[in-house]
Amino acid sequence: MTKDEITALKQRYNACAEEGSTMWERLEVLAEEMKDIRRRLDAEAPGSYDPIELLFSGRMGDEMGEDE
Repeated sequence: MTKDEITALKQRYNACAEEGSTMWERLEVLAEEMKDIRRRLDAEAPGSYDPIELLFSGRMGDEMGEDE
C-alpha cells in the first residue's frame, strides 16, 4: 500500500466519522421527539397504541390498526 493510499484511507475514515457524528446528533433529536410523543399519548390517550407492536416493529399502527 502506498503512502497516498494510506493517506486517502485515513481521510475517508475521518470523513465517515464526521458524517456519523452528524447523523448521531440528528438521531438523538428524533429519539427524544419519539419519547415525547409516547409520553404524551400515555398521559392523554392511554392504551392508544400497542407497546408490543412498537417493541417488535418500531412503529405505531394508526387508529385502524394499520401502519401509515
